[in-house]
Amino acid sequence: MHEQLIPDITDNEIPSLVEKISILNLNEILSLKNRIESQLSKDILYLESQGIDMNSKLITNDGYPRQDIDDLVRVTLTRRDIIQRRNDLSMVINKSHKLLEEQLQKKNNSENVTTGDNKSMVEIPSAKLPPFALFEEVEPHGPIAKSGIKDGDKLVSLGKITIINGGLSKISKEVHPQKPIRIDIMRDDVQLKFEVIPNNQWGGAGLLGCKLTKL
Repeated sequence: MHEQLIPDITDNEIPSLVEKISILNLNEILSLKNRIESQLSKDILYLESQGIDMNSKLITNDGYPRQDIDDLVRVTLTRRDIIQRRNDLSMVINKSHKLLEEQLQKKNNSENVTTGDNKSMVEIPSAKLPPFALFEEVEPHGPIAKSGIKDGDKLVSLGKITIINGGLSKISKEVHPQKPIRIDIMRDDVQLKFEVIPNNQWGGAGLLGCKLTKL
């Protein structure tokens, strides 16, 4: 038998908050997202403690309940909860995208744009999304440096990628040679916007000329 592990997987407020998703603001949505992800992690941890996953059979080939699982009822309910939480998480992420787009549109109507050589920078008074990566080893002649981004700047968004929809793991899909891309960064508690043109002919490795480290 496996070591008995029954995590605290109940967050009774989540279902009611999901039902009210249409009236939640962006910060509330992000908080709800974190709570759902936390519960999902606990659910999955419990299944792993039983040596199974979402696809494992709970019945033997002879049609009997598996004897190596401590609590088949709890396992069944946990797998049901995981399916529900994943659906809730998808709904919450979609809502956050919509709110973020609305927020950015409002900012675009009032932002102050300044342009310089090979760069476009916009100061955004208040950031709503936290940064998820740190710019390091910015090459002086690379696309990132030419845009105006510096070592120590913190990445808030790259194209459509933010902390809420993939973070660093999705960045490679957004970066293409000679295709301009918007990058929002945080510098000294001020959020700035840059336009970067990735390319593979600037004389160094990669399309951007920098290292991104997860925060």
